[in-house]
Amino acid sequence: MQEKSQLIIILVIAFTAVFSVMGVFFIVFFRKYNQNLIQRQKEAIHNLFLGQQNERERIARDLHDGINAEIGSIIRELDEIEKNKPANEEIIAKVKLKLKSTAESIRQISQDLMPVSLKKYGLVYTIEQMIEQDVLKECPIYFKCNTNKLNINEETEFHLYKITQELIHNTLKHSKASEMILDIYYYPEKKKLEYNFSDDGRGMEQTVKTNGIGLKNIATRAALMNGLLTINGKDGFRLTLQINL
Repeated sequence: MQEKSQLIIILVIAFTAVFSVMGVFFIVFFRKYNQNLIQRQKEAIHNLFLGQQNERERIARDLHDGINAEIGSIIRELDEIEKNKPANEEIIAKVKLKLKSTAESIRQISQDLMPVSLKKYGLVYTIEQMIEQDVLKECPIYFKCNTNKLNINEETEFHLYKITQELIHNTLKHSKASEMILDIYYYPEKKKLEYNFSDDGRGMEQTVKTNGIGLKNIATRAALMNGLLTINGKDGFRLTLQINL
C-alpha cells in the first residue's frame, strides 16, 4: 500500500514537472513569437516609411525642377509680353503651350499621389486609364479583370493601385520586358481576391539591387492587407497576391 502511494506521488511529481516544463516552453515560445511579430511589424512600418519618404523626395524634385522652372519661365515671358505691346502672337502661343505642359505635370503628380478616378470610379477603371495614358507607349500590358467593380474598401483599392504602379514602374525601368500581363480575379462567394502580375523581362535576380526598395514596399502593402504574397523572378518576373476580403 505504501509502495502504491509512493508510486502515485512520483507520478504526480513527474506529471507536474512535465507540465511545468511544457508551460515554460510555451511561455518562451509565445514571447519569442510575439517578439518576431513585433519585429516584422516594425520592419513593415519602416519599409513603408522609406517608400513614402522616397515618394516625397521624388515629388519635391518634380515640383522644384519641373513645375517651378516652368512657372518661372512663363512669368519671364509674360513680362516680355507686358513690355512689348501689342503682344507678340508667337510669344503668347509659347506661353499657352508651357501652361498646358505645367498643367499636365501637376496632373501627373496628383495622379501619383491619389488619382481622383480611384475614389470616383474604382480600381479597375483607374488601372485601365493608367495603362492607356502612360504605359502602352513603352511596353504593352494586357489587363484582365473578371468584374468591372470590385467590392473592396478604399484602403485596399489604394494599396493595389500603388502596387500596380510600382510593378509597372519597375518593369519599365529595369526589366527590359517586351510585355506585361495583369490579371485580377474576384471571388465574391469566397470573399477572396487574386492579383497576378508578370513580365517577360530579365527577372528579379538581375534587377533586385536596383528595385529592392520597391519590392519591399509591395511586401509591406501586402502585409497591411493580410495578403499572401508569392514572387518568382527566375525567368521573367511573376507576382501573385491573394487577399481574403
